Amino acid sequence: MVTKHRQSRTTRLSRGSAVRDHELVGANRTVRQDADSQAGCVLADRALEERESSGPVDDVRSRAIFVVDADADARRNIETRLATLRMTNPMVGLADGEEALHALRQSAEGGRSLVPALVVVDLELPGRSGLDVVRAMRETIGLEDVPVVVLSAVDDAASVTEAYHLGVRSYLVKPTGFDALASILRDLHLPWALT
Repeated sequence: MVTKHRQSRTTRLSRGSAVRDHELVGANRTVRQDADSQAGCVLADRALEERESSGPVDDVRSRAIFVVDADADARRNIETRLATLRMTNPMVGLADGEEALHALRQSAEGGRSLVPALVVVDLELPGRSGLDVVRAMRETIGLEDVPVVVLSAVDDAASVTEAYHLGVRSYLVKPTGFDALASILRDLHLPWALT
């Protein structure tokens, strides 16, 4: 599979390569979650099956929110806080920057209905940094306009400046940033799916 980039570069991704926390599979584009992220997540595969059977998809309210953080507790904390807002968007937790980018590119290849509505990303990730993930998203057709919120313990001025230059919507510093996440989501003015 090939992902086209704005700068006429192409990156080849191998079909069927493993994604530890989630894997987009075949024509169904089913998302499987590992036991680590199941506790706080709405099952994304159930949401995708419902989308496939329901016809046209509402652009934002049924699309997943990707939570990319190497710390499983932080991912669960974010997912729990989003759940307390009664958001019905499926949550997709990923622990590695390279795997997250692979899953994001696969979602872009699957069409707009599979592209996440939002990406919440930490900067300190194995594989690729959060800034590398955001930079690559901005160069990938279909991902360039996905809203990104950084939630990280990294608070140096250079990282914050670079993140905003890459177009992140907000930069929150852990642990206090967890509490601000709800107000940031409201400020994005997206029609979130609430029950």
